[in-house]
Amino acid sequence: MSKRHILAGSAPGQAVVEAALAFTILVTLFVGVISVGQLINYNIGLVNAASAAATAASIQADETSGTPGTAAVTAVNQEQGVSSWTACGSPVVAPCVAVTSVTQSTGSSTTVKVEQITLHGTFQPLFSLLGVTLPVTVSASAGT
Repeated sequence: MSKRHILAGSAPGQAVVEAALAFTILVTLFVGVISVGQLINYNIGLVNAASAAATAASIQADETSGTPGTAAVTAVNQEQGVSSWTACGSPVVAPCVAVTSVTQSTGSSTTVKVEQITLHGTFQPLFSLLGVTLPVTVSASAGT
């Protein structure tokens, strides 16, 4: 008659349970890294769009009949490759573009008109956990 000895720290099926837990943790970390990468990419795209909008708004504001808000929204939509961006209202509903014009003195009887662009967007990760969306706001300026 032989007796079966169970080694300390191991039991039948223990390796399968440990592998399942390790795999779940690794997949969750991998999805988290992908989501962070997507967020960074989205933020870089918004910064580029805000920069293009600030330039377009500044050029349009320099013209006598220019409307910097319309030029900014058009520039953001072209930069993002969509048509969903609109001018911000009250309350702010993303995705929207806010344009603020400020005249700054340079100190020697000349002034510079600066167009400040703020983009309000929302980021929806590809692998959404619990349906979480993140609000993202970026700004850019350009002057004439």
